[in-house]
Amino acid sequence: MPKLVQTSGDQAGREIDLVVGSNTIGRDLSNHIVVHSSGVSRHHATIRWEPPFCRILDQASTNGSFVNGTKVQIQGLQSGDTIRTGPIEWRLTIEETEHIRPHPPKVSPREDIDATVIDVVENQQVPQLREEFSKRGRPIRSDRDLATLYRTIDCLVSNTYPRPLLRQVVDDLVKAFSASGGAAFLVSSEGAEFELVAGTSTPDQGSLPVSKTIIRRALDKKETLLFRDAAAEGLSAESGSVMSLRIHSALAAPLIPYGHPLGALQLSRSPDQRPFNDKDLKLFSVISELIGMALVNCQRREELETENEAMGEIIKGRFSMLGNSIAIRKVFDTIEQTAGSTLTVLVQGESGTGKELVARAIHSRSPRKAGPFVTMNCAAVPDSLAESEIFGHERGAFTGADDRRAGCFERAHMGSLFLDEVGELPLPIQAKLLRVLEQRELTRVGGEQTIKVDVRLIAATNRDLEEQVREGLFRQDLFFRLQVVTLPLPPLRERKEDIPLLAENFLSEYHESARHIPHRLSSEAIERLVNYPWPGNVRQLKNAVIRAAVLSPNEELTSRDFSFLVDVGETSDPALPAPLADVEKNHIYQVLEFCNWKREQAAEILGIDRKTLFNKIHRYGLVRHN
Repeated sequence: MPKLVQTSGDQAGREIDLVVGSNTIGRDLSNHIVVHSSGVSRHHATIRWEPPFCRILDQASTNGSFVNGTKVQIQGLQSGDTIRTGPIEWRLTIEETEHIRPHPPKVSPREDIDATVIDVVENQQVPQLREEFSKRGRPIRSDRDLATLYRTIDCLVSNTYPRPLLRQVVDDLVKAFSASGGAAFLVSSEGAEFELVAGTSTPDQGSLPVSKTIIRRALDKKETLLFRDAAAEGLSAESGSVMSLRIHSALAAPLIPYGHPLGALQLSRSPDQRPFNDKDLKLFSVISELIGMALVNCQRREELETENEAMGEIIKGRFSMLGNSIAIRKVFDTIEQTAGSTLTVLVQGESGTGKELVARAIHSRSPRKAGPFVTMNCAAVPDSLAESEIFGHERGAFTGADDRRAGCFERAHMGSLFLDEVGELPLPIQAKLLRVLEQRELTRVGGEQTIKVDVRLIAATNRDLEEQVREGLFRQDLFFRLQVVTLPLPPLRERKEDIPLLAENFLSEYHESARHIPHRLSSEAIERLVNYPWPGNVRQLKNAVIRAAVLSPNEELTSRDFSFLVDVGETSDPALPAPLADVEKNHIYQVLEFCNWKREQAAEILGIDRKTLFNKIHRYGLVRHN
């Protein structure tokens, strides 16, 4: 468990235990660690503890953050490091968690259950068991144990991603322990649920012999368990799967490296096999600890790859947005002017114009760029769940609330929250949102505790909020609070000069990702793209270019490759363009045909939520023709 010890200033000597996740430092009272010093910024830095990794992120502070005398923006931390936030110095110590401290080796029965039925290996005993297996001059008790350990280590070295690792491990352990079946589970980020990610069974077993009751016991006890006789232990009464799946004896181990639960393993034997014994329990405990530590490294690798991809998107192009038109340059200028402030921004524009890209650009250029960026599409969340999703809920707050859950605002603390389609929020939720924005605090659904939050809100809508205010569908006071800075996005039809650049860029991105033979756009194809009205805006243009590239066998894309786009010149009067409603109707029909009338996929391509698509299908009377 990491601990910060303040070594200078008026509060020198105080010790602060860091929690898993973000630990914010600054003068503001909303911080986890409040420092009363004029040389420390209101929101100075964040120390993230993600077992077993610890790092510091400077929050664009005035006087900077330093590690061992070197100024840093983001820096990994180790036990013994000296940290300075402005004039205040700290010393970081990271102690070993209790479960890896030395204890005398002991295998003992659980007190509340007959020792002939179930045995346990407590987690602090595992290092001693590992030492027992590896003592010089004392060979491992059998060739089987040696082979099992070798295969496990080989598997851990050769797999770098969690799920493939666990699949291979389960296959190997079922064979090594002569089990009738085995399974691996991963725990959700909230720790309340676990997911089956790997399972295998022998041909004569049939169905996978897995009992979630057994797994839950191992996770709750945080101990490796041996069930000698599941029926005698009473499991069959708790779980029908124990009897129906012929689970006679079982081993179950939680994967809890560094005290952080990540998953669990289970092996089972059927009634016609001998039960697992104490020797199996010891070996399984040691192997499970190795797997748990390897799983941490695999998950950390995935996180780093995700972070790298996200950073690549941020630095790719200018805000990942392209264009040279006057209209888009005004957008770029507004982003530059507002990014450095903490003002609320309301992004207005049609679907597909890039509202989330603008929000990400503002966040990545702001002092909060090292903090979280949380997104929520208000139109995609049912009204009954909107309050819980935004503000969080306590355990038991409503049916199905089996555990406490942080809402969007809590997850975005010290960062930015992007609420897309904010005009879809129900009026009662609008009132609570206004209160959070004004008081910078919230209460979870079903809770009483007031929680301080420091979040920059970026909202977006494709609706006319002023009209909604007049119709009584949107609160006027919230509208005024949101439009501190208004950033209108031009539709693609109003910046046609950017279409060739965008189309070429989308084509290039497709070739890089698909490793496809490069295409080029003919002048006729570009002309057709420029003349199309694009009701779906940039998102629709991207999908159209990729579709043409996928379906065309030629290196050059011509106007014919875009024949699926409605020709605006084909009207009863050549001098008149098609009405926008007709263009939208035809385009929606074309997309539905392209997706084989899979409406969720069509809604994603069109950039609208499924409910909106259903309404448009009904409004235009669209039907599928065989």
